Amino acid sequence: MGIELQSLAHLKLPTKPDDAINLDGGQLQIAAPESVTKDEETTDLTAAIGVATVLYNWCPEALYAFLDLRSWFSFTWIRTNPDETKFEIGRIRNVITMGVLDKDEHWKVMLSYTISETGAWVPNTEESMLDDKDITDPEEIDRLGRDFVKDLILDKAWTTGKKIRHDFFIEYAPSDDAFSDGIAMNPHWLYQGINLSKYRGKALHLSGKDGLINWRQLLAKGQQGKDEEVEAE
Repeated sequence: MGIELQSLAHLKLPTKPDDAINLDGGQLQIAAPESVTKDEETTDLTAAIGVATVLYNWCPEALYAFLDLRSWFSFTWIRTNPDETKFEIGRIRNVITMGVLDKDEHWKVMLSYTISETGAWVPNTEESMLDDKDITDPEEIDRLGRDFVKDLILDKAWTTGKKIRHDFFIEYAPSDDAFSDGIAMNPHWLYQGINLSKYRGKALHLSGKDGLINWRQLLAKGQQGKDEEVEAE
């Protein structure tokens, strides 16, 4: 039957509502999870479509942020599995990294792509590894990328369960800490507005457990004075 693809061309980035979303040089589309089976060929399931499928099913705002290169400097999505291995999907500027880490957080598979000016995902042979060996063949990166996202979809990596945890980090600008994943936050708040009038005369700060709302705008405003601090709700 083949893998069924579903168009999401009607969706727009909140920051660019008049522009179509570009995924791998084409329109935004995802795979229907039920059409992805263990024995199904991955001809139609590219790494880009697979990543979009996982992030969209986990949280659409996370997919928006992943594809919103203009607004977010870096993006990291991590799923920790019951055996303490991790699936990771990340982006810094226009460079994508994804793969599997062991319980000691060493990469077992690390696959990298560079997003070109046309939006196409180009396999990055300088940043891809299988265990401790470099992958220098773009076709091998492509094959392993398809296999990786297929495994994520088969595992329904967007779902949670016993001893399963999802973590999400974002940065709107480069951090002083080169090894930081960014700021942990709730992706549902990425593009929400906040009513600042109720906090007039008070400095807003981040809730340690809930993340943040419109962090780019709040950082740009900065904290003025030493007024009473309150958490953004």
